[in-house]
Amino acid sequence: MTERTAAPTERQLEALRFIGSYRAENGYSPSMDEISRHMSVSIARGWKFVSDLVELGLLKNTKHISRSTVITPAGEGILTAGQELGG
Repeated sequence: MTERTAAPTERQLEALRFIGSYRAENGYSPSMDEISRHMSVSIARGWKFVSDLVELGLLKNTKHISRSTVITPAGEGILTAGQELGG
Protein backbone atom coordinates (compact mmCIF):
# COMPACT_ATOMS: atom_id res chain seq x y z
CA MET A 1 0.00 0.00 0.00
CA THR A 2 1.43 3.38 -0.93
CA GLU A 3 1.10 6.48 1.21
CA ARG A 4 -1.05 9.29 -0.12
CA THR A 5 0.32 12.80 -0.21
CA ALA A 6 -2.95 14.64 0.42
CA ALA A 7 -3.33 16.69 3.57
CA PRO A 8 -5.59 15.29 6.32
CA THR A 9 -9.09 16.68 6.71
CA GLU A 10 -10.14 18.60 9.83
CA ARG A 11 -11.93 15.51 11.17
CA GLN A 12 -8.86 13.36 10.53
CA LEU A 13 -6.78 15.95 12.39
CA GLU A 14 -9.26 15.83 15.26
CA ALA A 15 -8.83 12.05 15.46
CA LEU A 16 -5.03 12.38 15.26
CA ARG A 17 -5.00 14.99 18.05
CA PHE A 18 -7.24 12.80 20.21
CA ILE A 19 -5.00 9.76 19.73
CA GLY A 20 -1.93 11.85 20.54
CA SER A 21 -3.39 13.40 23.68
CA TYR A 22 -4.81 10.06 24.86
CA ARG A 23 -1.40 8.40 24.45
CA ALA A 24 0.30 11.25 26.30
CA GLU A 25 -2.16 11.00 29.21
CA ASN A 26 -2.42 7.22 29.48
CA GLY A 27 0.81 5.80 28.03
CA TYR A 28 -1.08 3.68 25.52
CA SER A 29 -3.41 4.19 22.55
CA PRO A 30 -7.18 4.57 22.77
CA SER A 31 -9.36 1.67 21.68
CA MET A 32 -11.42 1.95 18.51
CA ASP A 33 -14.49 2.29 20.73
CA GLU A 34 -12.89 5.24 22.56
CA ILE A 35 -11.85 6.90 19.29
CA SER A 36 -15.34 6.41 17.86
CA ARG A 37 -17.06 7.76 20.97
CA HIS A 38 -14.78 10.81 21.04
CA MET A 39 -15.55 11.48 17.38
CA SER A 40 -19.29 10.74 17.88
CA VAL A 41 -19.29 8.22 15.05
CA SER A 42 -19.86 4.48 14.59
CA ILE A 43 -16.98 2.10 15.16
CA ALA A 44 -16.88 1.48 11.40
CA ARG A 45 -16.39 5.20 10.81
CA GLY A 46 -13.75 5.30 13.56
CA TRP A 47 -11.88 2.54 11.74
CA LYS A 48 -12.15 4.61 8.55
CA PHE A 49 -10.51 7.61 10.26
CA VAL A 50 -7.65 5.42 11.50
CA SER A 51 -7.17 3.62 8.18
CA ASP A 52 -7.16 6.93 6.28
CA LEU A 53 -4.53 8.32 8.69
CA VAL A 54 -2.46 5.15 8.19
CA GLU A 55 -2.71 5.62 4.41
CA LEU A 56 -1.56 9.22 4.83
CA GLY A 57 1.47 7.93 6.76
CA LEU A 58 0.44 9.75 9.95
CA LEU A 59 -0.39 6.63 12.00
CA LYS A 60 0.88 3.07 12.22
CA ASN A 61 -1.43 0.29 13.33
CA THR A 62 -0.62 -3.39 13.92
CA LYS A 63 -3.51 -5.56 12.73
CA HIS A 64 -5.22 -7.76 15.31
CA ILE A 65 -3.42 -6.11 18.25
CA SER A 66 -5.60 -3.82 20.32
CA ARG A 67 -4.34 -0.36 21.25
CA SER A 68 -1.43 -0.66 18.82
CA THR A 69 -2.00 2.64 17.03
CA VAL A 70 1.04 4.92 17.15
CA ILE A 71 1.68 8.31 15.61
CA THR A 72 4.47 8.32 13.04
CA PRO A 73 7.15 11.03 12.86
CA ALA A 74 5.13 12.62 10.02
CA GLY A 75 2.05 12.63 12.26
CA GLU A 76 4.04 14.16 15.10
CA GLY A 77 5.20 16.85 12.67
CA ILE A 78 1.60 17.67 11.74
CA LEU A 79 0.62 17.89 15.42
CA THR A 80 3.63 20.06 16.25
CA ALA A 81 2.95 22.37 13.30
CA GLY A 82 -0.68 22.69 14.42
CA GLN A 83 0.37 23.65 17.94
CA GLU A 84 2.79 26.26 16.59
CA LEU A 85 -0.02 27.72 14.49
CA GLY A 86 -2.38 27.77 17.47
CA GLY A 87 -4.35 24.71 16.29
